Amino acid sequence: MLLRFHHWDDVLAAPDPGGNLAVARTMWHYARSAAYADMMDFRNATMERDRFVVESASIPKDLPWGVNATGPVLALAGAELSARIAEARVDMPDAIASWRDAVALQDAIPYDEPPDWYYPIRESLDGAMLRAGHYAQAELVFREDLRRNPRNPRSLFGLL
Repeated sequence: MLLRFHHWDDVLAAPDPGGNLAVARTMWHYARSAAYADMMDFRNATMERDRFVVESASIPKDLPWGVNATGPVLALAGAELSARIAEARVDMPDAIASWRDAVALQDAIPYDEPPDWYYPIRESLDGAMLRAGHYAQAELVFREDLRRNPRNPRSLFGLL
């Protein structure tokens, strides 16, 4: 919830879960990178993303994540971090490309309840498209998100 609602100070205050919890520690680096990117602290955002990448490489790709495997979820997280950092740097072409990669990765993860990722990535792709002035493309993505997530208030607001 801290990530979803951008409580970055709380994210950064969370203690390191330690080396015995490899997935939790990897996602701790993910969360810290996301927080730093949104706070425009590019050095720390990149450093935490690099730590995320190194630690995620050591986790077996077939380790369970719900009914699915950890590998695809960590790949999604990595693509999302690249998008967040690019967007924070106002590199909209790279951000949109990375958000598209993240959407494709999320679409490839078989459905689980609750979903394996904490929010529909299309919301972020849509936001980046709107900020870049790609309104017609954003509308298509909003509509696709609503097809997959009926009545998603963020996509309804975006269409408005």
